[in-house]
Amino acid sequence: MLHSPNRHARLLAWLALVPALAVCSAGPADSSGPMSPPATIASVGVSPNTATILVGQSVVLAATVDAGQTVSWTSSNTAVATVDSTRSVVGVALGLATITATSAGKSAHPTIVVVAPPPPTNSSLQ
Repeated sequence: MLHSPNRHARLLAWLALVPALAVCSAGPADSSGPMSPPATIASVGVSPNTATILVGQSVVLAATVDAGQTVSWTSSNTAVATVDSTRSVVGVALGLATITATSAGKSAHPTIVVVAPPPPTNSSLQ
């Protein structure tokens, strides 16, 4: 029995679809419920964007993110300024540090300048 070229081409086309049909019908690997997209936010805002503080002084930063999002805080230079989970930045030594606030893959980078206290005035020496 001879096979026509059209019949052979149709058979090859159908066989090419079989793996795709198997993948589509298998569904997600975790069938406990519908898949939800990862949480994303448009941006992270931090206020103030720049602050100048004295050695030993602190400033508390405020972050603006979507409700329910957490923010992690880091300092680019902990020898100059540290930051903790309560958003409190403390001046440690003279210099410049960039604080990074990160939430859901987005970040903001306020700048902290740490300066020395002014010298005592003549009236405070008496």
